Amino acid sequence: MHEILGRSAGNVAEVRFRESIDTADIATLNRELDALIERYGKSRLLWDLSEIREGDASMLFQPGTLEIPNAGNVERVALIVGPEISGLSSRPSGSLPGFEAAETGVFTTDTRSKAMDWLTA
Repeated sequence: MHEILGRSAGNVAEVRFRESIDTADIATLNRELDALIERYGKSRLLWDLSEIREGDASMLFQPGTLEIPNAGNVERVALIVGPEISGLSSRPSGSLPGFEAAETGVFTTDTRSKAMDWLTA
């Protein structure tokens, strides 16, 4: 299940996934990014995974899992992770499968404001 948190900073989509991920969640993510890309030409994503189950989170980092048609127009992805996803918060910044062209940053729930600052810089 997903929740659209808004677009508080122009071309930044804010999306939270809760507990698990399904194809409807990915389709919604694609629609949000497409709308921003259509309006701004590029987009950025604050993707809150802090409430997701670890198995589902791990799935996102497997090549070929995410199909994001306009991913090449996503400049930055800030992942917000919680303590229940062991190892993800220490994942080094770098490319994220599905978003290979985007710069990726990993932040914890208590550094969410830093994530938004990074996205909007």
